[in-house]
This record gives sequence, structure tokens and C-alpha cells, in this order.
Amino acid sequence: MSTYRPDFYPSAEKTVIISNSPIAGEISKVVGARVLPLKEAFYHSSLFEHFELVIYVCAVPIAVRAIARLALDKAKDPAVVCVDETLAHCVVLLGAHKGGNQVAKYLESTLKIRPVITTASDLNGKPALDQIPTYFAQGDLASVQRQINEAKPVALVANSCGLPNVLEALYTLDERSQDYIIEIARNDAGLRNDNNKGHVLLTKKRLVLGIGCSSDCSPDELSKLVQESLSVLNADLGQVLCAATIDIRKDHPAIVSLGLEVRAYGADELQEVRVPNPSKVVDDAVGTASVAEAACLLGASSGSQLVLEKRRSPKATLAIAQIQDRGVVSVVGVGPGSPLLRTRKSEIVLRMAEVVIGFEGYLNLCRDVLTPGQLQLSYKIGEEIDRVDRAIKEASRGATVALVCSGDPGVYAMASLLYERRSIQGRAGSYDIEIVPGVTAALAAASTSGAILGHDHAYISLSDLLTPWAFIRDALVNLAPTHLALIFYNPRSKNRRHQFREAMEILKGVRGADAPVLVAKAVSRVGQSTWITSIGELDEESIDMETVVIVGGPWTVVDEDIIYTRRGYDDSCN
Repeated sequence: MSTYRPDFYPSAEKTVIISNSPIAGEISKVVGARVLPLKEAFYHSSLFEHFELVIYVCAVPIAVRAIARLALDKAKDPAVVCVDETLAHCVVLLGAHKGGNQVAKYLESTLKIRPVITTASDLNGKPALDQIPTYFAQGDLASVQRQINEAKPVALVANSCGLPNVLEALYTLDERSQDYIIEIARNDAGLRNDNNKGHVLLTKKRLVLGIGCSSDCSPDELSKLVQESLSVLNADLGQVLCAATIDIRKDHPAIVSLGLEVRAYGADELQEVRVPNPSKVVDDAVGTASVAEAACLLGASSGSQLVLEKRRSPKATLAIAQIQDRGVVSVVGVGPGSPLLRTRKSEIVLRMAEVVIGFEGYLNLCRDVLTPGQLQLSYKIGEEIDRVDRAIKEASRGATVALVCSGDPGVYAMASLLYERRSIQGRAGSYDIEIVPGVTAALAAASTSGAILGHDHAYISLSDLLTPWAFIRDALVNLAPTHLALIFYNPRSKNRRHQFREAMEILKGVRGADAPVLVAKAVSRVGQSTWITSIGELDEESIDMETVVIVGGPWTVVDEDIIYTRRGYDDSCN
């Protein structure tokens, strides 16, 4: 069975690094995969069947000779890249659009390895037909893709459905050229002949698999059940957006082996869904009367419907729901800067989004995940309302939208503004909202030098652009006598100077000049610097908008280059 992975590179279990060089360990640290010696891999005939990402750390000719011994199939080959032993270049050899290009960009952002990418669509910044999120492409991809890469006419035919956003930005419906046609359909019907020259069919991925299985269900059994069930609908795995199941089965090997995004739900959530075939046996076993049917309906979101009721094999059940054309805005936190501090969830959501919106600097933090197959819209600082309103507009039209924030979207970011704008515009029922958490700067800053946030703490933004300074000052006066460590965001800009100075004066007057302070600048980004000081010794000129300042409380301890806050455990716990 062919597989489709929504995330830009597979899990550590599906990744292998092949090398005899100790430098391969550096790549293992940022990818999280095991290293296999060249000799062992050279005779590993099923290498491409077991792994979805293969990273060679050696000279390119060695990797090419090793690959030449294997049975190659463009439809099934994994992503394969080769990194030289000086970590200077990463060459994408196979599977460029199966994650190879994204992995090369990821290694650039984490280890500064220069990516060598040769696919024309990426080099020209054109959308790749096989990379348009939520769509499955089939037909004469090579010929039509060449037309797109060379900015030549392509006719678009939409069968009662809208255009993918990224194509709408390039073409209008029914252009002059009838030699090259892209047909967009809701269902897999129409251009089924791969030899139909100059024709491509884009099918919206509108199916969600609901899966229940016993702990000892095998991947082969589940795969067979999936194939048989999809064939009833005259569909295949290319039309499936994701799999859904109960949370206790989200990491089950049989489900993971399908290569789909897995959405998992608790028994209490599943129990609330009305289904045609509830089971008391299932209810007694896992606390809900339905797993397969309820999970696929939840995974397909509101307005969805079952298109295939529960089917069984000896150790698994499967149902299929069809997604209705309903948009979603996912507010995605990409962390403080480094890809190593992004969550897996954020990478999957970004990879699946049809439209990606954000401040240009935030988009730069996740370029290694994004592809030319997505419509990417960048905005300037100060255009926050414009960003949110565009996200709402695209989602209201049925698009899957990622609204990108640095750090966490709920901490001084866009999540609250999105809900506010939705309330004002009154469009609550036309699209869904998802909040994808990220690592906020305070947590990243604290981790660099110990555990200053080990006890109670409070966040304060010193920006008075949206909050009157009198409110902020009152909060500082009330917080200063407490035991809380205080985290300061937006401490000082070119045009806002007195706020930080006054805040430190308030704290100094209550906590004293010796109160410990952690200063962290550009955490996890190029130029990161952190140091421990005190309020009395704090250099105001060193503080800017890329800086997080954390002032310790009465239980905060400085131990050489480490700062931490005691929880109050007694000596017997040490």
C-alpha cells in the first residue's frame, strides 16, 4: 500500500542515518534517528521498505552506488539525502517532494548545512502539484508541472468546487491552453488514465478513517481492512486526509504503519458522538460505545457524515467519514526560533495548511517546513488585524489556514485577537479554530541557565501600545512584594525606554538591589546570549525587544552560572 505522510520528515523509527563517520552523531542529535554502518546498510535489501527517510553521511558516489543495488520505484521510494562528512552540503537524491527538500532545509536551519536542491518547482518558487496540501494529484504530472515551472498557460477545470488557493494565485479558470489541463474534483472521478497526456486530476482529500483495534492487531490485518473498505467507495489512500482513533491507540504500530496523520480522542469525547452502530462490548472495554465511527466523525469535524459504517476484521474495526467543505484557522506557535524547539504538532499543521499567514520574520522561522505548494502571505509588524482578517476570509471560503506566531499563540500573540475578530465579524459558524501550542520564550530562556521558573511566576508585557501604562504599573506595584518570579516580555524598544527603567525601580525598592535576574537575548536564534546578574547591576542598554528578563523571587538561588527557584522540599527529599 502506498503511504502519505503529512509531516515534513518521518518519526525516528522511520528514519535511518547511514555512515561510518562519527560526525553522523551530530545529525542524529537533531533528527533523533539511529546510525547504521555503511557495510550493514549496503546489504540491507529491504532498506527502502522499512524507512521513509534515509540520510547518508558520506561522499555522494558512495551513496549512489549503494542506492543502485536497491529496487527503485518513484511511487514508493523514501526521501533520500546525502550529507558530506564536513557537514557542508546536503544533496537531495530521491523523494524531493516526499520530505527530501524539507529535511535538507531543516538540516540547514539546525546545523547550517547548505541544502543542494535541484527540483525545478522549488528553485522557481512554483507550486508542485504533488505537494498541494489536502489534494491528491494523478495523471501526467511531469508535463503539466513543466508548464507551471515555465509560467506557461494551463487550463483549469473545476467540477463544482473551488480552486486550490496556490493555483488561484497563478491562473484563472478555463485559460486558453487546452493542451495542458488541471481538473479539480471533489471525488476521484474523471481523468483516471495516467497516459492521458497533458492532463492532471487533483482530488480533494476528503476522507477520514476511523479505526479501532485490539492491542495485538497486526499492520497487515489493518492494511487489508483499509484497502477493502476504501475499495467499497471506489477510493484509495490518496483521498484520505488522516486516521482517527481513541487516545490509548494513537501510537499503535498498525495505525502508525498506515503513514497517515493520526488524530486521537478521549473516551469521553467519543461517547458524546451519536453513531449508528454502538457496542456495549466496546463500551465496557474502553469507556465508549464507539471508537471507529465516532472517531472518524470527530476527525472530519462538524458537518461531516459517515460514508461507510463500521466494518470488521478479527482484531480491528474501521469506518469512513467524508469531510464537508469547512475551513479552519490553526493558530500555530513555532517556538522561540530553533526548529529543535518546535512541536511535532506544529510541523504537521504547517505542512498540511493550504494557506500560511504570518509576520515575515515568523514565517522565516519555519521555512524548512513550508513548500511552494502553499499560498504564503507575509505581513509587516503592526498589521496584526490584517493578518487575522485575511485568515478568517480564507477559512470562510473553506481553506485550511495556518496563522503563524512565534513562541506560543496564546501568550501575547494572535490567538486572542482571532477570537476577538471572529466575535466582531459574527462568523463563528462558518469555520473552525484550532490552537496549536508552542514553546514560549520564557520557558526557552529559563532552560538555558537552570530552573528560575521552578515555582510560581507571572508574565508581564511592558509594551503599553495596547495596555495603558497605569495598568501595567499597578500590576508591578502589587506583584513586587510577592514570592513570584516575574517574566518581562517586550521590555524595551527604541521608542519605549522609561517603562523598563521604572519597572526595575519598583522591584528594586521592594526586593532590593541584590534580587537575582536572568537576562536572555535571541534565545535559540543566531546570536543567543544569556547571563545572570542582579537588579542593581543590570545594564539597561543591553535590553531590547529580543530580550526576555526574569527577576527572581525570595526563594531564587544563584549557584555560579545556574539560577533556580526552590520549591520548598525539605532536606530528606534531596
